[in-house]
Amino acid sequence: MATHPSEFQDLADELINDEFAEFRKTLTLTYGGTYNPATETTTGQTTATYQAIPAAIDFKEYQSLGLEITDISAVYTRTADQIPPVGAKVAFDGRNWRVLSAIGDTAGATVKLFLRAI
Repeated sequence: MATHPSEFQDLADELINDEFAEFRKTLTLTYGGTYNPATETTTGQTTATYQAIPAAIDFKEYQSLGLEITDISAVYTRTADQIPPVGAKVAFDGRNWRVLSAIGDTAGATVKLFLRAI
């Protein structure tokens, strides 16, 4: 019997939004837009809010992504094909971060962000 992407999507939704719901924290992504140096403002930015859970970073991820000990990771259910770009600003767990890397799984179920404090 074949496994379909929708099964992984359902499982990710159940784990993040039910089983681990007490561990979720609001994650707000902000990216894009145009910066005006004269006014020191950015307009036309995209903002998206998710409920994410902190995730462990394994040794291979530390090595391959050049991560530091203070970097963190967060996982949220993927609601669209958009994966935030490197450098996007993130508010998560009461701190400001920037995206070092963003990885979506092949089933389109989750996005794992690697974040560094700003």
